[in-house]
Amino acid sequence: MTIPHLLQAVLAEFGRRLPELRDTGTHPSPLDAAELQRLALALPAVRIVHLGADQVEPVESGEIDAELRLAAFTVTGEAPGLHREVAAAAIVEALLTLVPGQRWGETTAHPAREATAANLTTEGVAHLGLALWEVAWRQKVRLGQAILSGDGTLPTELYLGFAPEIGRAHEPPYVRIDSDVQLP
Repeated sequence: MTIPHLLQAVLAEFGRRLPELRDTGTHPSPLDAAELQRLALALPAVRIVHLGADQVEPVESGEIDAELRLAAFTVTGEAPGLHREVAAAAIVEALLTLVPGQRWGETTAHPAREATAANLTTEGVAHLGLALWEVAWRQKVRLGQAILSGDGTLPTELYLGFAPEIGRAHEPPYVRIDSDVQLP
């Protein structure tokens, strides 16, 4: 798995569960008033940000386990009959109930945990007529590709073939490698 792949999986799940969002995407950094002024967002919007990683450790397969810090920045504006803070609170609540335990359909992602919410609506953000909230969480993921297998799993059996007679067409003469096999 790659981090961009995980972020796209998160966005896909947000889109399925929160169809009222008009603008979703990833962003390279946390949002603030200056960044919101630069962006042209269709509201309500959510931007996913990879905030960093820690506890990065190699595993036996040659892959890496990393504890990611992820965040969803929610941006809302005034709507007829709905104050921006009320709209933001509804989306934040939905995210807080959605995120914990999520693996986003990825087998190499551990369940999301330690979800938190923070109101980032500063005077500058309010002056733009917006509300800005962050829902952050931690998620351990397995990154990279296993040394022995292209799909990230370790093989349970090992076979030997002799060139040039290798490949699917030559599978019957393959020799299964066991601890008691004597090679020619």
